[in-house]
Amino acid sequence: MINTKKQAFYTVFIVIGAALLLYDLAFESDEVYLKVAGLVILMFGLYSSTRQWANDNDKSKNENDELENTTTKKDEDVEDEKQK
Repeated sequence: MINTKKQAFYTVFIVIGAALLLYDLAFESDEVYLKVAGLVILMFGLYSSTRQWANDNDKSKNENDELENTTTKKDEDVEDEKQK
């Protein structure tokens, strides 16, 4: 089940980090700490949201899809060999 509250929370971190970096670029401040804080907040939001998306993704469904794709490829290879 997709946890939209966590995704929204992590999206807020991404937006805040991006806003800090854009503010620093727009006004060309010499605040190194502002750049570092913006980058750290942005990376935390991206990492956390990616981890959340991976947890929301059903792993058993992906494994079944991969098995179906490999079975289909094997069947195609057998048909190609029969034609030769």
